[in-house]
Amino acid sequence: MADLELPNIPKFNVLKWAVPLSLAILTLATLFYIAKFWSYDISDSPEQWGQLGDYLGGLVNPVVGLITVILLVTSLRQNQVALAQSRAELEQARIAIEQATATQKATEESLVKQVEIAEQTRNINTVIALWRAQMEILNETEERERKGEANSPEKVAKFNKIKRDAASKGSTLKGIVDGEYQRLVKQYTK
Repeated sequence: MADLELPNIPKFNVLKWAVPLSLAILTLATLFYIAKFWSYDISDSPEQWGQLGDYLGGLVNPVVGLITVILLVTSLRQNQVALAQSRAELEQARIAIEQATATQKATEESLVKQVEIAEQTRNINTVIALWRAQMEILNETEERERKGEANSPEKVAKFNKIKRDAASKGSTLKGIVDGEYQRLVKQYTK
């Protein structure tokens, strides 16, 4: 939160000087009153004591009111700081959620690609297995022909048909495997 702009708040503590200032003003007002009226006797009249209370209240109340306003302003500024910090934390949370969402999306895309590759690999392996089976049939037929097992014209024709079928299927399967391999190389090396 170093880049957070907070309202300009004074660094002094209002409570450290508000109470002593109020006591000092009350003490000064009392001392001025005593100095002025020291020579008089202490009155038993409630009206005169009421006048003393009005005098002291008239001096102290404006100061106490001013201190109350200062404390209110300080409280409002502290609320501004708390609000600014909350906004900054909410912004950071929003950014973190956006990053997590982007990461999740990238992970999902990666998993989809992995599934595609796995399916294509399975298909290629199936084609290769079929091609190998066809090549084994072709090799087996040629081996039987060499051994002379195809001694009748019908057997020779049957072996030749099997050999042609295996050769054509084998070359077709090999072409499919090569084509699929080239497509995968182009697709995943972009």
